[in-house]
Amino acid sequence: MPVCGSGVPVSSWSSPDPRRSSPPSGRNSTYPPVQIPQATSDFGLGDINFSAYFSPVSSGTITWGIGPSITLRTATSDRLGTQKWSTGPAAVALVTAKPWVAGTLVRQLWSFAGKSDRDDVSQTLVQPFVNYNMAEGWYLVSSPVITVNWEADRDNAVMLPVGGGVGRVFTVGGQAVNTQVQGFYNAVRPDFAPQASLRLQLTFLFPKEK
Repeated sequence: MPVCGSGVPVSSWSSPDPRRSSPPSGRNSTYPPVQIPQATSDFGLGDINFSAYFSPVSSGTITWGIGPSITLRTATSDRLGTQKWSTGPAAVALVTAKPWVAGTLVRQLWSFAGKSDRDDVSQTLVQPFVNYNMAEGWYLVSSPVITVNWEADRDNAVMLPVGGGVGRVFTVGGQAVNTQVQGFYNAVRPDFAPQASLRLQLTFLFPKEK
């Protein structure tokens, strides 16, 4: 699923540290897995989620931000999205203690429009993240995306991945880029969700000039 994340400067506000783990992405990370009998595979565009975080300027070790999140009904197949428009609040907090960066992102979405024959969306997302920064832009990272689907029955409500990976921040033609790869085993998952996942992430960074 395509995901956009942004820290929006307003007056004396600024965006959180761009070296932290980026907002969540992945096919089953930001909306409840869709159960379709005899489904094999599909390819296409998923729902797009945009979250904006307003964060006060701070020179300390703790950074936080709050803002809105909206999921757009852009999936090209019923299998790849909820077929619903959803919105809700989002928040992030992180602590920077070099070479460590650690924190948590939290989001709650409720559907407000979309296909009437599809389940409503009421989903909590929690993404703890920890980075260990190394030389030349390399870092170790773990940022599992934990979701709770409040519309599902208890046995199929929670997705709890465990894992991590490696990433690097570098520049291409003056443009800062953050790339990472992480692997996860789904220790708790719905009956129809995958046992494991591989996340490949590419993020363009636009840090605020000081």
